[in-house]
Amino acid sequence: MPPIFVLLRKDFLLLRRDRGRLILTFLVPLAMIYLFGQVFGVNRRDPGPNAIALAVVAEEGNAKAAKLVAALRAETSFHLHTTVGRGKEPKRRMTESDVRPLIRQGEFRFAVVIPTDFTGRELSPAVHLKLLGNGRNTVETQTVAGLLQKALFAETLSPLVRIDEEQVAVPEIRSPMATQLVGGWAMQFLLFALVASATSLFEEKDRGLFQRILSGPIPPSAILWSKFLYGIFLGLFQLAVLFVAGRLLFGIEILNHLPRLAVVCVCAAAACSAFGMLLASLAKTSGMAQGLSAFSILLMSALGGAWFPVSFMPDFMQQLSRFTLVHWSITGFRQVLWQHAPLQELVPTIGILVGTTIALLSVAWWRFNRGRIFD
Repeated sequence: MPPIFVLLRKDFLLLRRDRGRLILTFLVPLAMIYLFGQVFGVNRRDPGPNAIALAVVAEEGNAKAAKLVAALRAETSFHLHTTVGRGKEPKRRMTESDVRPLIRQGEFRFAVVIPTDFTGRELSPAVHLKLLGNGRNTVETQTVAGLLQKALFAETLSPLVRIDEEQVAVPEIRSPMATQLVGGWAMQFLLFALVASATSLFEEKDRGLFQRILSGPIPPSAILWSKFLYGIFLGLFQLAVLFVAGRLLFGIEILNHLPRLAVVCVCAAAACSAFGMLLASLAKTSGMAQGLSAFSILLMSALGGAWFPVSFMPDFMQQLSRFTLVHWSITGFRQVLWQHAPLQELVPTIGILVGTTIALLSVAWWRFNRGRIFD
């Protein structure tokens, strides 16, 4: 066999044995192709946003309003709510006074209020619809307004009706677009940095650092705890740099929210550091750790909302996004910077991030105790 084919065979054998390179070469592209195909609606009949929760307030007995409600219900991008009533409470028709508290509580993000004088003939120029929203992201708000215009156009009422938009749960915000996006940017960079820090355990092992450290009165658990805490401090420093850069470059308001933002940053950094420890415990080599990290970080960033609005994904992917720490970290950043939520409203999000950290660390510790990283 010619030497060139011998060397070529050697390279393929090495690739087959290196699971990290296999993941980077095959699994990451396949996962990204599938994910982007789902997000952009490839092979779906309706490639637009899916199941956006929309409350509708309409007077009973108004035939024209009922036709508009039917047109909105036929729009697959919406999931309509027209009644209220929890538990054993009897269901009743929703009113405008019901809508605002429910939007603030996060029951749904948008509501349309159809006025009582909404008729099909001789519409007054003063007749208008109200579109209430919580401003989760500007792209979604503009999309909902456009879909509402589409439904009005189907009823031949678009030129006759004015839509008044009102943000119910969002105060005045400087640089709203950057404020929405900064959390996603921060989480993606943070994951890459902290996973690289955790997987450096393999490099330290190859250099013989563990043998020298463990020869003294230092247990292996101290090495793992120090690596975890180092990841938190590194993550906090990186988040501080990113948020300060956002303040200086784009005018993001952070000074008035520093205590609550610091709490979310600590929880997000701890969860990311624990995730890096988990990957290091699952991998057997540095190459495998790099492959797993690239695959998981890109997948979580896309699925968790770091790249584009989760509301534009299919409903089942929106549910999957809730199982990523990126989703909950971005939710915490948005609650602080976008919604100006008080600390008590952050408790559920913080609790999920803390619980995720504990769960990831527990599995990582179990894996490290069974592995040979300190041999």
